[in-house]
Order: sequence, then structure tokens, then C-alpha cells
Amino acid sequence: MVQKTHRRPGSRPLAFWKIRPDPSLDPTDESRERRDSRAPIRGRDYDKSSWNEILNLDLTRAALIIDASYSCNYHCVYCNLASTNQRPVDWPQVRILVKALALAGLRRAVLSGGEPGIFKESPRILADLASLKIKTTVLTNGIWAKDEGRLEKIVRAGTSGFLVSVKAFDEESIERVTGRRTPDAAWRTALLNFSRQKELGTIEYFGVNHVLTSATLETLAGTFWLDALPVRPQVILSLVEPYTSEMAALVPDPRELQSRLASLFDVWDRLGIDYRVEGMPLCLLGQRWPRSKDRQRLSDHAPRVFIQPGQDRDHVMAFTGYQRLLQFSKFPVCAGCARRGECPGVHKGVRHLYDERLLRPFRG
Repeated sequence: MVQKTHRRPGSRPLAFWKIRPDPSLDPTDESRERRDSRAPIRGRDYDKSSWNEILNLDLTRAALIIDASYSCNYHCVYCNLASTNQRPVDWPQVRILVKALALAGLRRAVLSGGEPGIFKESPRILADLASLKIKTTVLTNGIWAKDEGRLEKIVRAGTSGFLVSVKAFDEESIERVTGRRTPDAAWRTALLNFSRQKELGTIEYFGVNHVLTSATLETLAGTFWLDALPVRPQVILSLVEPYTSEMAALVPDPRELQSRLASLFDVWDRLGIDYRVEGMPLCLLGQRWPRSKDRQRLSDHAPRVFIQPGQDRDHVMAFTGYQRLLQFSKFPVCAGCARRGECPGVHKGVRHLYDERLLRPFRG
């Protein structure tokens, strides 16, 4: 039976795509390491798919990712979406697909962008997802939540939690990363409001993500302030990924990174802050290697359904696992490491920053 959709005047049907059945496009297969450093893209790495193929995925294990709009109030130096089109998703059309996904068992989603906190359709999208029994985490820079009423509106719409991307931990560094001045009082008030919602029990999850760059490495002591919040967030520290050769300058020197992280983690451990790390080889973390989020991702075969707006239509892309790992690889010295199967390796764009004296394989 052909599924009918109701579209806005002038909108075009959804375009469906699936990742090609190539081992080098499987994040859990070591042949991925022989790929170049480019991320998978439509046309080259995806084949055309269909509504029925998407619905035939094991959706009970799947996650839905919706980039609702690429409009944003920040222009971060490491963001690869800065020049992306400003057309938002056609939610009335997309909702029909999402309802079918929910009926087939999908229960988890992430609302992202752009910045979903400033997108006027976000409350409606969240309410619709909640009505379909889909738990949704909002990935946001969160600065808009300094207005407590605005945050409460988003919470009431039906989100289950927030992962707040804090760009730096002092206003000078935030401006350097985002191109926008953000007073310390503003981002601290926003985080306090998120924490209060977690304290009230209106959300299930409150996390803080920081993309670590050479410009923010020295600001990490600002995270100690998180200990004063009513409910402390989980902290996820993500090493910046160089999407282009020019962005390699944003990646901290690995030796300095290793030294500073050891001191930082000592304090976090004393404060009882729950933290995770991603994008770094395990040996850089030493005995804190179990804190790596990438360990489980190397055996993750769960389906993802990614919906993003295009220039003239919305695209639905199906793949498995954590695609970011396709851009990582290991060194010859890693062959004898006892943690090799759990380690992401190093981003291919910055292999030149590492050498075998820095990478110390685990033994036994």
C-alpha cells in the first residue's frame, strides 16, 4: 500500500537514503580506518531508499535524530553547519513519518539543529513526539534558558532532558569561539535554570557538553562552579573534530591535553562530578579509560534515522552505529594494545600531532 502524505504547498516529497553496504562505512569494522578523513555524504556514501525500507529497520533499538532548523544564535568556529541552508523541516510532513516510526516501535529521539531553543516550532515538535510516547533529549547551547519562563515552556511541551553545549567557561573565550558576547551571568543563570528543572523532577536528564579546543583548554577550571548547582549535570568532554585542514589548529597539543586533563579529572573526582570523554585515544586517559563514551560505540549496531532539511525537501537518512568513528584510525603501535577493541584511535585529520612515544598501549 502506498503511504500518502500531506504537504505544504510547494514542498516536495521526503527523500530517503540508506548507507551503502560497504565495510569501510561500518563504524564497528576496522576497515573504516583505511577510509579518508571525510564524513559520509549523500550521493557518494548513501544509496536511495524508501519509506518501506526505513520502516523495516529494527526501530525498537533505533534512535531518531531531527535537525529541525539550521538557524542558530551562535557561529562557532568548529561548526560545519555555518553555511547550511536556513530552510527548516516541513514538520507536518515529517510528523507523518515519525508517527509511523513510533507505531513500529521507535521510542528515543534527539532534537538538534542549529539551535532548537530559538526555533519557534520546537514546542510543537516536542509535544507531538511526547504524544507518540517518544522520549526526546534536546541538544542545545542553552543560552536562551536564562529566561526561566521560556525554558518552562519547552519543558512543558514534553522534552525528557537537555544536553547543553557550553562553549567555554568565561565570557572572553565564549566570544572567541562563538562570535557573540555572552556574559558569565547569562550562561550561569541558564545552567542554574536547567538544574532547577532537574531538581523539580520535570526532566529526566541534564548534561553539559563541552567541545574542547586549544582556545578553551585553559578555561576548564570554570567547570568547578558546576558543583554549586542544585543538581550537578553529567559532563561530557568532547575533543574538537577537524572537519577541514584549517580546523586542525583548533585541536590542542596532545601532550598539553594529557597533562591538563589529569589535573582536571583529579578535581572532578574529588567533587564527585560524573563525567565522560569522547574523541580521545584511551591511553591519553590513562587509568580513567573507562570514562570513554567511545568504548561502547565500537560495538554499536543500533539503527539511526536522521532527518534534516535540504534546500528544497527534507532528507531521511538511515545508518547504523556511530558514524563519527569513521573518521578515526589507529597507529601500528596500537596493534599490541590490550584495549585496542575499545579505543576509537585518533582523528585522521590530526594524526600528525601524535607519535608512538605519546601513545602508550595498555598491557595485559
